[in-house]
Amino acid sequence: MNAAALKEINEKFESSTPQDILAWAIQSHDRKVGLSSSFGGQSAALIHMAVQIDPQIPVLFLDTGFLFKETLQFVETLQKRFNLNLRTFRASPAQMAVTKKNLETRTDESGVCCDDSKVALMQKSLEGLDCWIAGLRRSQGATRKEIGIVEEYRSGLVKVHPLANWSGKQIYAYMKVHDLPFHPLWEKGYTSIGCEPCTSLPGAGGGERSGRWAGLDKKECGIHTFMEKKA
Repeated sequence: MNAAALKEINEKFESSTPQDILAWAIQSHDRKVGLSSSFGGQSAALIHMAVQIDPQIPVLFLDTGFLFKETLQFVETLQKRFNLNLRTFRASPAQMAVTKKNLETRTDESGVCCDDSKVALMQKSLEGLDCWIAGLRRSQGATRKEIGIVEEYRSGLVKVHPLANWSGKQIYAYMKVHDLPFHPLWEKGYTSIGCEPCTSLPGAGGGERSGRWAGLDKKECGIHTFMEKKA
């Protein structure tokens, strides 16, 4: 896809529904497409939209070994409800040992924890795919406010953010209309849920991701930033 074509499709999709964007992503990449999910607070929305189009779309899930038990229970709940084609990529004992050491010795503000492990797992999950669908939204914070609906990387991989211009309120409304379950910790006030050691309740007046790596100069784990975008 050249720059002009990429610009044109992004301009078109700014006024399209997430379902239309998903349909394009799934149908135009010869089924070599996967949907990554953290199975966080409102993750059921995008999963629900995707399986209405392709019930067998691969759902990519990274298990660092440090997730909340509630997250693993939520994965099981959604897998049973939607009969998901779930592909789980688990950290090895060696990777978990490195993460544990990082957590025990973390003294700087960068917040190194499971970054390398998650990036390695993400790379593995994307092998053989031409298109990666993710649930990032521009309203989630400063590091995401400029994301395109469709992005292309130097590797040739296309990444699609069907919910890029949706708000949290729109997600919530969609979930209510379709009677979708929220993550068990959502009801306790957790608006962004990652690994247990680095997730807390959001700060007063903070954004929905303010409970991630609270107090550290860190906003992303690396899985959405490790690849270089095509110029």
